[in-house]
Amino acid sequence: MSNNDITATITESKIKNECTDVSYPVVSGLKSEEVENKINRLISMQVLDLIPKEGCQVYQTIKGTYQVMLNKNGILSIKRSRSKKETCL
Repeated sequence: MSNNDITATITESKIKNECTDVSYPVVSGLKSEEVENKINRLISMQVLDLIPKEGCQVYQTIKGTYQVMLNKNGILSIKRSRSKKETCL
């Protein structure tokens, strides 16, 4: 199988509560389960870094989305975005 034939399957997962609404991709369908797990761990770590540990005590809303920019020829590119609204204390 050449890199030209490699395309990942992307499914969406969410973290949602009273002040958080973050969507992020989960990668599957790769030939190497080890590579797939590394990619998903990296994405999970980055997603968790988006969410302040203080949570709803500091932020009214935290929104996160992603867009798959490229998924072909063995290349996967994902763009993420985040917005947050701070709570006035």
